Amino acid sequence: MKITNISFISLIITHLLFGCEKISIDKVESSPKDNFNVFCSVIKNKYSFLKDKNINWDSIVSVYKPNIHDGIDKVDEFNIYKEMLECLKDGHVNLTSKFDTYSYRTYFDNPTNFDIDIILRGYLKRDFKRLGGFSYNVIDGNYGYIYYSSFISSVSGIDYILNYMESKKVKGIILDVRNNGGGYLSNVFTLLSRFADKKRMVWKEYFKNGPRPDDFSDPVYSYVNPHSNTYKKKVVVLTNISCYSSTSYFATGMKQLPNVRLIGDITGGGSGSPVGYILPNGWRLRFSVTKSLDAYDYSFELGVVPHERLNMKTDNKNLYSDSIIERAKVLIDNNFDI
Repeated sequence: MKITNISFISLIITHLLFGCEKISIDKVESSPKDNFNVFCSVIKNKYSFLKDKNINWDSIVSVYKPNIHDGIDKVDEFNIYKEMLECLKDGHVNLTSKFDTYSYRTYFDNPTNFDIDIILRGYLKRDFKRLGGFSYNVIDGNYGYIYYSSFISSVSGIDYILNYMESKKVKGIILDVRNNGGGYLSNVFTLLSRFADKKRMVWKEYFKNGPRPDDFSDPVYSYVNPHSNTYKKKVVVLTNISCYSSTSYFATGMKQLPNVRLIGDITGGGSGSPVGYILPNGWRLRFSVTKSLDAYDYSFELGVVPHERLNMKTDNKNLYSDSIIERAKVLIDNNFDI
């Protein structure tokens, strides 16, 4: 089994996630039938989650194959591919042509459980601070609130923010990553290190390396080490269905820490790293070729389940109240002992 340090695995996964490696193919005739056969073969042999999701790809192919013929309209052909890819339920799966782009939209599967206007008016308020990708403030004099909207945005200001919260003597921090669609795993490791209590294995990744369902590499382990500026008080992380990709990795890592609780809704998942493939007709296919498991051998491809699953409730007396944030405050007040 291969054990790899954080910097190396970060480079590998970041390259896969954002470099979008192109798998080369042999030249073949780009007739609709030939193109369809290549498309079906690529997904069957290289996509990493068919077995885990209990997807019978051959059965799906048999349903749609009779509809492919030499005179098929390009839009109709594209729509067939879209319907087939929809069965994968994977936000890292895309198909792009000159006239359309397909991607699976996980955020339609659950309630939104987030309203940025409520956050701005009810919690951050007019005097909130911004640093890098963070918006933050102290709410009700007792709780540090930090909103981080994208793991693409810089996290270099996190130490300043944590020191600021300590200077304000807050009871704990509410770290809101709802609607964070992902980004750079290097930023995930940076944030995790500011809350980690000790060195921990946070997940392990397997690379699809053959055509059979169980053809995967040995696991590549990823670790996080505590930073010298580790925050030791209570932290409540807020999640929803629109937390995807790197944000699911972050939720997976944070869920293991003893001073952290996750509340809100299940994340949107996205634990596979994608590559790009150019089909014979020029359409660009993108799909997952790895799978990751958490420290307890659970896949989080379909989402990270929070410690406490909640939906937002409407408060008719206070239009700018977020029931998930209010619950986080109660958890911090009671030292999680409720």
